[in-house]
Amino acid sequence: MTLVGVVAVSHSRALADAAIALALEMTSQGGPAIAAAAGSADGGTGTDAARIAEAIAEVDSGAGVAVIMDLGSAIMSAELALEFVDPSLVPRVRLVAAPFVEGLLAAVVRAAGGATLDEVATEAAAAMRPKLEHLGSATAPQKPAPDGDIDAEAIVTVRNVAGLHARPAAIIAGVVSEFDAEVSLSVGERAAVSAESPIGIATLAAKAGTSVRITARGADAQAAVTRLQKLIEEGFGEELADLAAGVTAAPPVDSTPPPATGPIGVSAGRVIGPVVVLRRTVREPDAAERLSDGDVDAALAATTDARERVAADYRQRAASVEGQRRAVLDATVAMANDPAWTTGLTTRIRDNRVTPARATWETAAELAEQYRQAGGLFAERVTDLLDVRDRLIAALRGEQPPGLPDRREPYVLVADDLAPADTVTLDPTICLALVTEQGGPTSHTAIIARELGLPAIVGRAGATELVDGTLVLVDGDTGELIIEPDVAEQATATGVITLPPFVGPGVTSDGHRVLLSANVGAPRDVARAVERGAEGVGLFRTEFCFLDREAEPTIAEQVVEYRAVFSAFAGQRVVVRTLDAGSDKPLPFLTADNEPNPALGVRGVRTARRDPEVLKRQL
Repeated sequence: MTLVGVVAVSHSRALADAAIALALEMTSQGGPAIAAAAGSADGGTGTDAARIAEAIAEVDSGAGVAVIMDLGSAIMSAELALEFVDPSLVPRVRLVAAPFVEGLLAAVVRAAGGATLDEVATEAAAAMRPKLEHLGSATAPQKPAPDGDIDAEAIVTVRNVAGLHARPAAIIAGVVSEFDAEVSLSVGERAAVSAESPIGIATLAAKAGTSVRITARGADAQAAVTRLQKLIEEGFGEELADLAAGVTAAPPVDSTPPPATGPIGVSAGRVIGPVVVLRRTVREPDAAERLSDGDVDAALAATTDARERVAADYRQRAASVEGQRRAVLDATVAMANDPAWTTGLTTRIRDNRVTPARATWETAAELAEQYRQAGGLFAERVTDLLDVRDRLIAALRGEQPPGLPDRREPYVLVADDLAPADTVTLDPTICLALVTEQGGPTSHTAIIARELGLPAIVGRAGATELVDGTLVLVDGDTGELIIEPDVAEQATATGVITLPPFVGPGVTSDGHRVLLSANVGAPRDVARAVERGAEGVGLFRTEFCFLDREAEPTIAEQVVEYRAVFSAFAGQRVVVRTLDAGSDKPLPFLTADNEPNPALGVRGVRTARRDPEVLKRQL
């Protein structure tokens, strides 16, 4: 029988050896393969990532390896060790957040009995529970009280890095609709939400490591539960976090607004152009207006019709684009179809007799507050929710929905925030950059700006107070927004539209030759660089031909894109940067949709450790 291996990571070799000896005394049938990765090479106190990697390889027999760590740098060393092991082995390694002695003992005993890696990790992570319960600690994990009328249930741990954010929530809602069952999800002691409600699912704030309870009633209850459990365990095709199994605590709800962080550059580039402010045209409906009894049914029918038309419009827009833009619009389609709207609208129209437009406004306010309280990624989806609201109200009134300005000349788009329906229709040959007052580095504005190669700043307070036509300089790297830049500041932009072309060669006043090169990140940048008189390319960002795609471009497709740049600068120097994707520039075929640690995440050349053929084909 193939057994799960165990690695003990400790600052002290003596402690590791003693804990291993104790654990082996508890096994009657002989222990699993176990190795100590403890202490420094000279016999002192410390941890060594290289030694941990060796130990993992030593004990692996194909069934997986559970790594039990003591504290502090032992955890960080274990995480670093995964960079050194064979990539094919990494999925079989589990770093377990268990108490060192109790966890090691539990892991060894369960592994010796032939348990799976998940079972070993679960047992180790729960090893502190008997002690806590015996001593009466209030922190002992408690199981949720069982429900009386349930046909099937399961408890599953969220594994994808970004958790049950908008897109996984939309996927879950879509899957549940295929079954003849009422399915609910719950976290900890919170009230259960319908699995058909992406909004409800998002408000659970279920992050990586959160334990989610699935319950179902109906003819297809078991099949539905099994399908959802598999979906969550597989992580929806996104990047998986290294988790210790058995985490059951619900994340705390923090309704405090996040602290102001100032403007953030979320998409690289430094351009200059005149401002166009996107102003919302949907006015708040009158709260005092009431329906007569005979108008209620017609009002409910009108809201259903409006929701169907708005969802169809989103769906049509999604069908016209690819990549991240399509994904975020698909999620917004699910948001528009969410049954949470039906509940809120029906109650307000039937019980309070408010108009359909007012019911839509109030329901959206309630749902938006739930999103804000969930925090993080969920709070950044409030803009998408309010865009659904605005389009519903416009449909009910027979008005044109809010949207982008109809412009022929280049401009910098400024808004309070941008919804997917706004950004997907942006023309990057006319729109030079984006500046929003709200949003964060993982908002849809940021994602789509990077995909389109548009410099972008989010969180710039007071941006919408600018007057249309005001000249601004936008730096999407630093988050800097310069209003009415002077000539010297204008000269620092790579997308200047107000200065005459540079006529080379570039030299200092004492005759030293200086090449004035351009940064190129998209096909439109090539034409601009040539027009501006650039003497070469100082940085060619090749990720532009990988973005907005579901699959990696072929070698032939890449050749066409690269040749366009080389041909434009024949005989001049072009500095090429290989694919820099990941974290803030996710690719469906290579990286996760979300990266919680953009500065130190898996991106750039690090992706080549996992998918070396992508870099090989690019080279």
